[in-house]
Amino acid sequence: MSSVASLESLAPTARLSLSKAAKTIGVNTSTVWRWAFRGLSDGRKLPTFMLGGRRFVMVEELSRFASPGTEETPPPVPRQHARTRAAAAVRECEARTL
Repeated sequence: MSSVASLESLAPTARLSLSKAAKTIGVNTSTVWRWAFRGLSDGRKLPTFMLGGRRFVMVEELSRFASPGTEETPPPVPRQHARTRAAAAVRECEARTL
C-alpha cells in the first residue's frame, strides 16, 4: 500500500501530529519538521497549525504535499538575509514619508 493511499483512507478532516504524519508516509520526524519550517527547494512548505501546544497537519494537506504535481506549485520565495530585509523596510518607509 502506498503512503498516499494510506492517507486517503483517513478522514479528510482528520489532523495528525507531525510524528504520526512522518510514520504514515514513511519518513523521519525531522524530515516533516523541515518540510513545515524550511520547505522544499521549490518553495513549498507543509502547512501546519498549533493546537494545545502541539503542532499538527491536516491529512488532506499532507496528502497534497506528499504527491507532487497534483496542483500548481507556487513560485519559490527568494530568501533574503535579515539585514537585507531590514534595509529594504527602511527604504520603503523613507519612500512613503517623502
